[in-house]
Parts: sequence; structure tokens; C-alpha cells
Amino acid sequence: MSYKIVELNIINEDFMDIFIAELSAIGFDGFEETQQKILAYIEIDLLNTEKLEELVEKYSKMAQASIVSIKDLENKNWNEVWESNFESVVIAEKIIIKAPFHQVEKEYPYTIKIEPKMSFGTGHHETTSLMLSQMLELDFEGKTVFDYGCGTGILSIMASKLKAAKITSIDIDEWAFKNSKENFEKNDVTNATVQQGQIELVEGQKFDIILANINRNVILETFTALVNCLNDGAKLMLSGLLKEDFEIVHQKALEFNLVLSVKNENNKWIMLYYNTAAK
Repeated sequence: MSYKIVELNIINEDFMDIFIAELSAIGFDGFEETQQKILAYIEIDLLNTEKLEELVEKYSKMAQASIVSIKDLENKNWNEVWESNFESVVIAEKIIIKAPFHQVEKEYPYTIKIEPKMSFGTGHHETTSLMLSQMLELDFEGKTVFDYGCGTGILSIMASKLKAAKITSIDIDEWAFKNSKENFEKNDVTNATVQQGQIELVEGQKFDIILANINRNVILETFTALVNCLNDGAKLMLSGLLKEDFEIVHQKALEFNLVLSVKNENNKWIMLYYNTAAK
């Protein structure tokens, strides 16, 4: 799989997180932030230069955004970047997320091993942390779970550790599909399956808990399909959302009579936890 690396200037750093979220929505799946710069990674086949230029133009005044360069990137270089920067992460003093090469002195109730590759979801980003923290508050035992846009499979692994009965994971990205399978094996997860593709893969299936840590555009586009996959009394957790995304996503949820139980924030990001009414 071949990737492009796009270097961007973002002079107004207040727009860093917003700009990254916008890049995610047009296919970029890896980012590095430095002072007033973003390095954004995308599969060559997914790069739409016209959309990228439109996005940069949109933020050219308020964020002083501009494209510095667009270059080819070999997979091996990407992996080296991930591994050299990947550090263990602790969530709520209960979960530690580590690479196989990490040595950890302190024991935690839950250990998740993640091989740092191209896939999004190593626990470092606020949205993953928000999802994992809320998962600790839910009863997963014996439940069926759908992990939509699974990335590294980290949320599926946590659901398994919380004693879910069966987990179905999907992601559109080939690397995420392969990385999830690898991480399931590393964590001895036998009750989760992963497929590569769109939400149509689970059409007709029902779940007790749905985890969707993607982005606003995908969530809104597939909201009806997600709701159709909910059992009576099921739970829906959404993230990959910025604070300013709340109103439009919440209004969509209200259209389906979903009840907002928890709204948590971390920096500019939010996690929304909805309940359905049991019949």
C-alpha cells in the first residue's frame, strides 16, 4: 500500500484539531503535529487534490493554512515513524495501552497490546481515550458489540476484556483490517471478527452496544444504518467529534428518539453516549 505525505502550514494553532478532523473526513488517516505544521498521511488512491485545495482555501484566512509539499512515502518509513514515537498510554488508571516492545513496571487491571502501524487508534488521541473511559462505566458482559471504523481494533479488544459475548468489527481501510487481526491475536481475543468494508456488511444484524469512533461526516451519513442495527434498549457511543459537531449530531439522534445519557469532553473533542428506549 502506497502513501502520500502532505506537509501543511497552520499558522494559527487554535485550528490544528479542527483542521485535522477536516482532513480525516477527506481520507487522511495519520497525522504528526509540530509547531505551526501538520504532516498528514493518506493512501495515494484516496488523495483528492481538489478537495485538499478547497479545504486549505477554506482555512487560508482564519488559520493561515497553506500546502508546503506533497510527497510519496514508503510504508517502511511510516512504520518507523510510528514506532519511534509510540509510547504507552494509561487510561483512568485502569487501562494501559502498550506496544509489544514496551517494558511496564506497574500493573493495571486491563492491558491492551497494540502493534504501532498505520491504523488510527493507539489510545493517544482524545477520542480514543474518551471512548475507553466510558466503556469502563458500561456493562459489556454477555453483550453483542459492533465496532464501526475499528482502526487498530483497540475498542474491540477492550470490549472483549469487559466480557462481551461477540464483537463484530469493520473498517474500510485494508491496513486497519490487517492490523486489527494482528492485535486480536496479540491480545488473545477469540470472540471478535473483523471485516474490511462499509457498514452494509452488517445490514440486518442487531447489537446491544455500538461503538463508532470515526468522524462527524461518516456518522451523519450512516446514522440511519447505525440505528437500524440497535437492539431495543441498546447503547450507542459516538466520538471522533469536535465540540462544534454536537448540535448537528445531537439533532440527528433526536430524530430517532435516542436519549443522551453522557456527554464527555477532552480538549476540543467530545464523546456522546446514547440509550434507546426498551420496548
